[in-house]
Amino acid sequence: MLLIVGFFFIAVLYSTVGFAGGSSYTALLALPYFAVPFSWIPLLSLSCNVVVSGKSFFSFRKNNLIEKWVYPYLILSVIASFLGALIPLEEKFFFLMISLMLMIAGAVILLEKKWLMERPAPTSVFRLKSRKVVPVIFSLVGFLSGLSGIGGGIYLSPLLHFFKFTTSLKIASLCSVFIFFNSIFGVLGQIVKKNQQATLSSFVSSFEPIWLFLLVSVFLGGVVGNHLTLKKLSLLKIKQLTGLLILLVGVVIGIRNY
Repeated sequence: MLLIVGFFFIAVLYSTVGFAGGSSYTALLALPYFAVPFSWIPLLSLSCNVVVSGKSFFSFRKNNLIEKWVYPYLILSVIASFLGALIPLEEKFFFLMISLMLMIAGAVILLEKKWLMERPAPTSVFRLKSRKVVPVIFSLVGFLSGLSGIGGGIYLSPLLHFFKFTTSLKIASLCSVFIFFNSIFGVLGQIVKKNQQATLSSFVSSFEPIWLFLLVSVFLGGVVGNHLTLKKLSLLKIKQLTGLLILLVGVVIGIRNY
């Protein structure tokens, strides 16, 4: 029950800024108290990402907040995500890698205050120049998302804000479509990897029915968080809280696995 409630509130908080919560799902699942097998953690986190980001993606698309030019670039990112998910990692290295990535991402969100404030859309000339870096960013972040079992929004969003790509709301919508498709292909990569490393029977036998309730929990959390975003509420404090949570999650994972 604690895990279900925790996943719900994580989904609410992260979905308000276009994220899905994969980093914090991973942190909770890694706690010894819940006794979740290490090999299942990336798959579960990515599956929850698909649910949360999928709800956000379709809501943003319904409100015409996702620009169509982004879809061709997703081909690079989903291929990279699938390949990253195929790479087997030792448990300690996996968590230390995630810890470092989360601490960097959380620090960027907290320290770059301009990142957190709504701004006018950049000029078309600036957008054209900044768009040239998108293939590189999408490919790199897609690979990292598949490798780490995290959707990649916490890596992508600070980069897009750094390049002043567009407004905060549109960056949130862009992150939702990125996380959604990359998490799907990350899940496929994790399944292929698991079937390579173990028999299908052992894969199925280790499944716990309660994990289905986690998917329902994050879906409901995503609905609440997405509603807050589309209402265009002042989300500055929520974004700061999200940055702090990401940083703390990274520190906790690092200390636990040092």
